[in-house]
Amino acid sequence: MRRFSGEEGERLVREARNSIELFISSPIFNKRLIERRLSDFDDEIGVFVSIEHYPTGNQRGRMGFIRPIGKIKKLLPEAAIAASTEDPRHVPISHLEFDEIIVEVDLLTRLIKLAGRSEDIKKSVKIGRDGLMLTYGYHSNLILPMEAISKGWNAEDLLNELCEGAGLEKHLWKSHDITIYKFHSQVFKETSPRGIVREIRP
Repeated sequence: MRRFSGEEGERLVREARNSIELFISSPIFNKRLIERRLSDFDDEIGVFVSIEHYPTGNQRGRMGFIRPIGKIKKLLPEAAIAASTEDPRHVPISHLEFDEIIVEVDLLTRLIKLAGRSEDIKKSVKIGRDGLMLTYGYHSNLILPMEAISKGWNAEDLLNELCEGAGLEKHLWKSHDITIYKFHSQVFKETSPRGIVREIRP
């Protein structure tokens, strides 16, 4: 995945917010409006949109696409709308909250499957750089790279939380039946509601 400039990251965050506000406020909103504004974003990459309450930092929604199933100009508004209205862990965003939320966009690299013994897997995970995805039968979970830093986790904590979030026993990541992938992301985030957008680095 290429690195996006600060200006590009700001445009993506602004259009993610526009998608949220227009979808919630207008019954005639068409996502193609955002696609046209992002007509030069033809990259096919995974993307997640996260929404936090300001100033508490409590999560209000997070949804997206781990795999590049389309161009980012199409996936971004879909992820933003889903994060604001479809995340089953949170009540939908209200129009009364527009001035109380911060929008974040994560641009994801392709998945890399982790292999080897459990100690090899743990050593290959770098906090702040790597996000993880787990699949095991009907169970799955994903943790974005910066979450481990915000929670103060080490590599083993991250792997344990990955399993627990999928509804599994914490240490089940040591089993060879579980498939774990890692990925990196470039993160752009508002510093305050509708405020300056900055790239967030570990």
